[in-house]
Amino acid sequence: MQSQLYDIAEELQPYLQRIGYTDLSGYQGLHPFIRFLPDTCVELFIKLGKNPVAIIKQNQEYLILDSFVTYRMNEVLDLQFLPEAACITIQFKPGAAHHFFKAPMEQFANHISQFQALWPNVKNDLFDQLDVLPFIDQKVNFIQEFLTIELRRHFKDNEDFQTAHAQIITQRGNVQIKSLAAGVKISQRQLARNFHYFTGLSPKAYARVSRFITSLAELKNSPGKSLTDITYETGFYDQAHFINDCKSYTGYTPGELLDAKYVIY
Repeated sequence: MQSQLYDIAEELQPYLQRIGYTDLSGYQGLHPFIRFLPDTCVELFIKLGKNPVAIIKQNQEYLILDSFVTYRMNEVLDLQFLPEAACITIQFKPGAAHHFFKAPMEQFANHISQFQALWPNVKNDLFDQLDVLPFIDQKVNFIQEFLTIELRRHFKDNEDFQTAHAQIITQRGNVQIKSLAAGVKISQRQLARNFHYFTGLSPKAYARVSRFITSLAELKNSPGKSLTDITYETGFYDQAHFINDCKSYTGYTPGELLDAKYVIY
């Protein structure tokens, strides 16, 4: 397997978290299913070449995917990369992907969408142009140019949402929705409409999963820290509430999660 990260164009830096290239050719045998945990991020997988990228489990069915977008707001994604697959991956920053799409994010949260469903007006020859480029860095630049055009076309300036979203991130999800709405001087109903439109979740659900994502980072990066310390430092009422959220968002207890082999968070 070959992978590489690339520099993000200056205009896209406020909105993109990572751009990378993955080539799975040469892998012996089938890839295992990998569980991607919710991270409130949108991720774009763009197929290179003729081979499909991955298989996902969805509603007890298996779907083969070419170029696609995932919206891991507050549910897991089980995905198996296919042999000989190669793709460019773009991860948007939390709360930033809506700037690139015309449709509201509530249509897509916790779903898989084909590339064409997001940008129906994109010409079919886009991928033909991508395939003609001989080098990966040229393909990455081409995709960044495409995203820059879509950003300029669909940019949505909503200061109320941006301020409220920043507060949730800064306070690691430990916010009162009533206070959040009052802080930006809008009603709780309007705040909820904004969050559904721009993230696909209610502000309460977004704050809750943001708090859990913070606790996951502590669990992963501070192996010597006790579960009790993590629980209280990240704002949970008690350890039982943290364990309950862990099961709800990942399918594992904290101990099982640390021992799990094929989980990405």
